[in-house]
Amino acid sequence: MLLGAGCARGRPDAAGTADAPPALRDAWARPAAAGADGALYFVLANPGRDTLVLVGARADVAGATSLHESMRMGEGAGAMTHMAPLARGVVPPGDSAAFAPLGKHAMLERLRRPLAVGDSVPFALAVTRTGRVDTLRATAVVRAF
Repeated sequence: MLLGAGCARGRPDAAGTADAPPALRDAWARPAAAGADGALYFVLANPGRDTLVLVGARADVAGATSLHESMRMGEGAGAMTHMAPLARGVVPPGDSAAFAPLGKHAMLERLRRPLAVGDSVPFALAVTRTGRVDTLRATAVVRAF
């Protein structure tokens, strides 16, 4: 499912055509217990001509929502995965960024209710383009990991 920007639709360029708004697609979340942390995944597309910067996320189902990145350290049987906060995500013009398991994701902290397969999770992303802040809204579906 492709969802467009919830705010401004862009401004005309020199040729008089509108700059394409950023979009979200393929949003889903993992099942998780109430009080636990969950994860939200999606693809953020930037069909426009300006760099898109993801600067925040919000989901009312969580006490807090933050951006994180999981990284694999080492190789073979001794390899470990750890997670670190992600201050921002940059999507160049004409490109997209996948927020996926074992990579970048939105962390749903201190869930206010359990997330069961089939549930819906409304959320919003704050993005900037050339100094303008847009809010992208979408609904993720909880599915098995």
